[in-house]
Amino acid sequence: MGYLYSVESRYDAAVEAYGKALALRYDDATAVRLGRAQRLSNQLDGARQTLEAVNAQSLDADMRLLRLSELATIADQEQRYTDEDALLQEALTMRDTADLNFRLASLKRRTNQLPDAIRLYRKTVELEDSGSAQAALGYALSDDGQFAAAAQAFEAALQKEEGLAPLYEDLGYAYMHDSQNGRAAEAFKRAIDNALAQADAVDGDKDAADKAYRLRKEVTKL
Repeated sequence: MGYLYSVESRYDAAVEAYGKALALRYDDATAVRLGRAQRLSNQLDGARQTLEAVNAQSLDADMRLLRLSELATIADQEQRYTDEDALLQEALTMRDTADLNFRLASLKRRTNQLPDAIRLYRKTVELEDSGSAQAALGYALSDDGQFAAAAQAFEAALQKEEGLAPLYEDLGYAYMHDSQNGRAAEAFKRAIDNALAQADAVDGDKDAADKAYRLRKEVTKL
């Protein structure tokens, strides 16, 4: 029942069901599922205690990875970034996935470890070249002052996913900081068009209209 409740996003009910199952017969894999349900129901202390008590050696590879992933998520939510880093590193020794590289890269960026963040975002792109990964790489490169490379990453992201149209503004700034004024103007104009379309679609969205006005001023500076 715990699994069915989890599928239905009824996490409090899943916690209760898994707890009853464990009371009848303890099983480490079921305890991991309980810990995940506790985390999803925002019972962070209980989730951490449940997961830390599990004998990881008794689990198969998938469940060991899930346990580490859940503990890393809890550490992130509690802003225990050193612990999160160690847990993600351990998980990566088990399975070198795009998701784990992306999560660790994002942690490195948040903690201002930009060379590591850039390296891990590049690894993410190698494993799974998505628009979101390219966009994240672009932001990390921009944070590090590598504006030409950032623009290249933003361009790649926009080619892959049309839904990333808001990146045109960031692309414009990357080109502007790299003194590529013509390309910056083109990107800003695309961003302005998108902002005006949003303003029309959302019945005079003031934020979108203000954004279009602000970007027009940027274009006049180029």
